[in-house]
Amino acid sequence: MQSFWAFWEANRTGILIGIVGTLIGGIFTVIVLALLRDLIKHVAQRLWGWLVASLHGQGARFRGRYLKAMAERHGRLRLIGIYNQGDLHPPRLREVFISLRVAAGQGDGPKMGWGEALGPDRKRVVILGAPGAGKTTLLDYLVLVLAGEVKHPLRAALGNPIPLVARLRELGTPGKDDLMSLLRGSVPLTDIPDGYPKRWLRKGGCALLLDGLDEVLDEVRHERVVEEIKRLALEFPDNLFVVTCRLAGWHSQLSDVGFQTFEVQVLDADDIRQFLAVWYREVLRAKDVNLLGPRPQKGQIQAAEERARIAAGQNAENLWTALSKNENLLRIARTPLLLSLVTLVHYYRVADLPKGRAELYSDCLRILLELWDKSRQVLQVAGPTLKEKLMVLRAIAFHYLENDLLEADLPTLERLVAPLLPKINVAIEAEALVRQIEERSGVLVELAIGRYGFAHRALHDALAADWIVEHDRDELLCTFAGQERWREVILIAAGRVPEARAHELMKALLASDAAGAGECAALQIAGLALAEDIPLGDDLRGQVRQRLIERLSREEAAGTFGRLAGSLLAGDPEVARDWMKETLGGEKDPQRRKRLLDLLPALGEVHVRPLLPLVGRIVGDSTAGGEARVDAALALAQVGIAPASEVWDALDEARTHGDERLKAATTWAWCELGRASDLGLVQVPAGEFLMGSEEGGADDDEKPQHVLYLPTFYLGKFPVTVSQFRAFQAVSGWRVEGDHSVYFEGVNQQPDHPVVLCSWHDALAYARWRGMGLPSEAEWEKGARGADGRMYPWGNVWVSGRANCGEREERRPRWWQRLRGLGAVHGTTPVGKFSPDGDSPYGCADMAGNVWEWTRSGFADYPYVANDGWEHLGVPSRRVLRGGAFYFAPGLVRCAVRDWSVPVFRGVSIGFRVVVSPFRSEL
Repeated sequence: MQSFWAFWEANRTGILIGIVGTLIGGIFTVIVLALLRDLIKHVAQRLWGWLVASLHGQGARFRGRYLKAMAERHGRLRLIGIYNQGDLHPPRLREVFISLRVAAGQGDGPKMGWGEALGPDRKRVVILGAPGAGKTTLLDYLVLVLAGEVKHPLRAALGNPIPLVARLRELGTPGKDDLMSLLRGSVPLTDIPDGYPKRWLRKGGCALLLDGLDEVLDEVRHERVVEEIKRLALEFPDNLFVVTCRLAGWHSQLSDVGFQTFEVQVLDADDIRQFLAVWYREVLRAKDVNLLGPRPQKGQIQAAEERARIAAGQNAENLWTALSKNENLLRIARTPLLLSLVTLVHYYRVADLPKGRAELYSDCLRILLELWDKSRQVLQVAGPTLKEKLMVLRAIAFHYLENDLLEADLPTLERLVAPLLPKINVAIEAEALVRQIEERSGVLVELAIGRYGFAHRALHDALAADWIVEHDRDELLCTFAGQERWREVILIAAGRVPEARAHELMKALLASDAAGAGECAALQIAGLALAEDIPLGDDLRGQVRQRLIERLSREEAAGTFGRLAGSLLAGDPEVARDWMKETLGGEKDPQRRKRLLDLLPALGEVHVRPLLPLVGRIVGDSTAGGEARVDAALALAQVGIAPASEVWDALDEARTHGDERLKAATTWAWCELGRASDLGLVQVPAGEFLMGSEEGGADDDEKPQHVLYLPTFYLGKFPVTVSQFRAFQAVSGWRVEGDHSVYFEGVNQQPDHPVVLCSWHDALAYARWRGMGLPSEAEWEKGARGADGRMYPWGNVWVSGRANCGEREERRPRWWQRLRGLGAVHGTTPVGKFSPDGDSPYGCADMAGNVWEWTRSGFADYPYVANDGWEHLGVPSRRVLRGGAFYFAPGLVRCAVRDWSVPVFRGVSIGFRVVVSPFRSEL
């Protein structure tokens, strides 16, 4: 031993230098190896890219440019009255798109998200919808998904197909005589390779998106394009085919070659609120950013977006409040088009909201032709008055309607306008007048060089209806009462004609229905016309109501039933209520009863309240069948009116003793009817919030920060406790495999502490037992931080003593510490110990620290995309954890921090809380 110390004393300096040198050399070697690895990786990537480009040649380069150009073209949202051709930064579709729902068949099949209708097992699809339902916008959004501009699992599920897009209304225009030439002419590039698009179709892996089959008005051309679609589907079966068409324009033309139909569903209340929020946010953002010039700085854009977000929230809430008080307008404003027109009227604040369809179109046209022009202050020269511009546009619209046109060239319009020039008080040539209206209104648009059409078919219909009313051509309305393309024209005209003429029009509609023309189109129009407040006698109104009830009593098709019932609801809610009460009381057909329950929310509070006891009896009737009881509970939730005690008793019984779906439906109804606090839940209201973290010191998986809309949901005020989980095990018999309590003494033995050592499957089982679910990570984050993107539940500054975490820890614990909690100075604390000071804006406790919490979301890169498939419970995936834990430093229990684990893992610091989200069909 003495010799060792003697050796040490003699050689200490050399030994220390050697050790330090070895360490420095080791570190230097690691750095050099890391740099070499990155260099080799970079060179390999460049070589691989060069090799791929060489192998694919021009075709691969064209494909990349093609996808980029398609995303650019279809990503611009041309909002009527907002979009200007010269805007450098127009509104973006991806920010405004509302995820539409569809129903299989013609409205008589199960409802699903639009993406489910386009699964890999469906190669030929027709998307049907009412005018303005969002069919064209859906195809535009699908282009963004398939081009990779919007992250969505559907792209990979379909095999990354190349989108080929054509607007069928352009068939017959110069150079576009058939589908192949139309597809080629729709490419926004000049150097198109030979063989496009047939070569791509022959190879397979394309998505052929054909918009507006009903807009091919010429009968011969229509038949020819139908046959061509059939031929292409049979000749190139390894491609996806998607066709859109108006409901009444669909006559099963493609059914014989295997096309499946899906009907776009109307928007519900949450959809409408979401639309209002995103519409205002994107419009205000575009307005501000356009003022910044062609190349605004990132900070300027962020500031504009923040201003838009704040202003949009208030504007959207004001509009929703006004719309909620206008039942008639809310009833019709359930398609994206009509809702966008309502929002346009509110945006310009020209008056109170209109009461009906005819008044809505009048207000919109006045905005587009007069107020929009003034607000933009363009071409400030003398021009025609509002009345004179309307006269010109009405003449053009009627010419299109009468001749089955959707567009015409400039010489044709000049010939139409020339006879009207003497009635205009400004000296102007016909060509200049057309161009001025096109440049200064947004109503008439140049669809191609020298060819003009209307910005939307609905504006065309409104103007054509005005022309017919002005020129006393009511016989046309009667003659074409059963034809779908006249539907909107007749509805708008019915709201504007004087009493005697309204009488004749209604008689003609009833006569057309009696003759069986138009498959109930005439009767549907007659019912809707009653809602336009047209002057009719009681006898004629009674005839329309009676005819509707008679037809509804024998109608089997769900789509037709829904449209006729909607007409009765719009025309006379009181009669509709009495009919529904009588029918629900004796109806045994489960499908018909479901359809009746679906109609309840449209009645309005005054008329629906007498029906609530009847609906409650269905919920409590154990012989009614599970689905009928689910439908009744969801109807109560949608109505949102607190019922009498016997209905509460029925809901409580079904919520505690029903099967899984019934528990979920009645729990949702329980919350929506105002008793969420009974279940230990707090309401998180519908609206937008900031998700993720700004650029800076946050982890990369928290970026980019983005705005997300969520509908109303109800989140657990506290994490689930040990006593709650034990009660579940005692009643259900659920067993947790193994005994892991030795990892951390007593941590899951105290009844009021959060339960831990639960796998994701354990947590999900408990939640379902209670008729609830696990929150998505978006729901969790909004519940934790509110709408303003705060860093911690209470604000942006850490405050000691408001959360259970390792406040003196400065870095993330090592993996073994995270696994077992070793090195922590304390463990879990009773739930709510730091409440209310540590609560979130909505009143949720323990969302920073204490325990990690399971979410139902699979782990994926941001931005978060709702309905992207990562929350499907059957998807094998890493599941997101949120909230941090008791041994994490303050910087690691921020609301935006993300972590993950495999679903089978049970950790001593992992618990969960529950959520009640809008009822989902997967439950």
